[in-house]
Amino acid sequence: MPSFLGVGSWTDFGLSEDVVRRVPGSFALRYEGDGHALYTSGVPCVIAHVNRYLLSLRLPVPGTVCRPAA
Repeated sequence: MPSFLGVGSWTDFGLSEDVVRRVPGSFALRYEGDGHALYTSGVPCVIAHVNRYLLSLRLPVPGTVCRPAA
């Protein structure tokens, strides 16, 4: 089974993390801000990590966090 990449913001990261914990080798990417549909909302950091995962199944390194643009 391939790994899973979950993405969540402050409001729903716990849910994403819970799902990823159930699939060995998976990762939950936290966005340090509010928001839903982070990929389609145009969050560059999230888009970059999701695109890399979809194209190569490479997960972010442990500890990776996305932050809102300053």
